[in-house]
Amino acid sequence: FWFMKFAYGQLYTCGGGFSYIELSRNGSIQVLNNDNWQIYEDDISNKTGYPYIDINTLDIDPQDPNHVFAGGRTGLYEFQNGQFIKNYTNDNTDNILQTASTVGNNNKKYVIVNALKFDKESNLWGFNSVSPSTSLFTYSKEKKWLSHHKSNFVVESERSMDNVVGMFFDSRDLLWFVNNHWTVPSLHCYQPSTDATISFTKFTNQDGADIIANYVRTVTEDKNKNIWIGTTAGPLMLESSQITQVSPIFTQVKVPRNDGTNYADYLLNGVDISCIAVDNANRKWFGTNGNG
Repeated sequence: FWFMKFAYGQLYTCGGGFSYIELSRNGSIQVLNNDNWQIYEDDISNKTGYPYIDINTLDIDPQDPNHVFAGGRTGLYEFQNGQFIKNYTNDNTDNILQTASTVGNNNKKYVIVNALKFDKESNLWGFNSVSPSTSLFTYSKEKKWLSHHKSNFVVESERSMDNVVGMFFDSRDLLWFVNNHWTVPSLHCYQPSTDATISFTKFTNQDGADIIANYVRTVTEDKNKNIWIGTTAGPLMLESSQITQVSPIFTQVKVPRNDGTNYADYLLNGVDISCIAVDNANRKWFGTNGNG
């Protein structure tokens, strides 16, 4: 339940906490640069009037690496050079950010933003989880709020998806994210240029078998433009040619047993994959929940 991002030669981290388990960790952002840690201003609750806790995600302005937005259980926060600039919550975002529908009463302790990503033009994209009527949004570089709410992003007809994380733009400028929650474990793709969405809620492998994934943890792209997702059932790959198919196939990589039987096993089958990184040689590195 904590977050790291390496960008612009620096390591950015935040303390994590709330996703579907409430940890109430004090909000914290740290940046490592040349073996020196910078600690962002964290005595923020005295300025906002509500707790600064469970910060789960951040992203860096591509036009200014000292300009950072962070989000989590208690809304959205803006920083410049490590100093708190402004908080964004249910009463100052043109009704884009809303209190979780499971709490109500405009409670600022639960304005959930667990996914953030700047685009190339310095527009900030994010997702307001458990919201009664909003979900995907942008906060433009001109400081304008815009909703991209879709029925695909709604669960049980009453709220947006419970725990959207892992937001990133791929090489085609498609925006990807996952819902890391048991209600609707899923993968989502949004195309800003057309306002079109594709949601993957069922996962079938190359052998025609349905993959039972209780959670979809993470998503990334490899050097061949294939999409990889980490799930509780193991790692799955969506080839670029499958993205727009009506019944897409998710590849489970097979590892030969080399015991003379011609049998193979699915790579890390049944292992809970919490994060995936792709290096410059297109090798995939997997972090797991409990398996190293």
